[in-house]
Amino acid sequence: MDKEITHLPNLDLLWFLAALAVVGTHYGYVGPHWGLTGYAPPTGFLESFLRVGWIGVPIFFAMSGFLIPYVTKNSDPFSYGFARALRLLPGFWVCMTISFLFLKLLNDSYSGSFITWFANLFMLPEILGQVHVDGVYWTLVFEFIFYGWAGIFIAFGVFHKHILKISALWLLFILIKFFILKDSSFGQLFILSLGSAFIVGMVLWSIYEK
Repeated sequence: MDKEITHLPNLDLLWFLAALAVVGTHYGYVGPHWGLTGYAPPTGFLESFLRVGWIGVPIFFAMSGFLIPYVTKNSDPFSYGFARALRLLPGFWVCMTISFLFLKLLNDSYSGSFITWFANLFMLPEILGQVHVDGVYWTLVFEFIFYGWAGIFIAFGVFHKHILKISALWLLFILIKFFILKDSSFGQLFILSLGSAFIVGMVLWSIYEK
């Protein structure tokens, strides 16, 4: 019997801890070592602890790999696309615009223009020959691509029925990229650098469902 879709509060805690880990790494390890924070980098155990906070990023992706099939079991492609866009884009637009304005006002060396801001509205500014307003938004790009592929599979009615086969095929692509293609746009199209994290979440959903 299919499980009822309910809120999973433990995932909220995991989201919070993963976000805290990433923030700690940026402000406690990366920033100080790159000379961006104005204070010295930590030493000893604290340094070792903060430097591994990047693990929060694949945790985010694994949770997305679990939650997308979890919340879309009865979704049609249109409601799915609208719900994902509503969840991701407005917050991104606000934060990206704030980042852009701060950089224009406080950083004399920032060369971004209105075209840069406009291109970032679509999360893939490279298409218009622009760069990301803030590099940290690359994680949202990965999420957006994953949402897109999930939407395609939902439209064809295969996402939930064949999620393990999709995961296996995706893993095969990762191995091809790692051993054969190495540097290519093929990697970004299929999120091959961190696709394994999404796969973990999808497999966990299949286990949870059964």
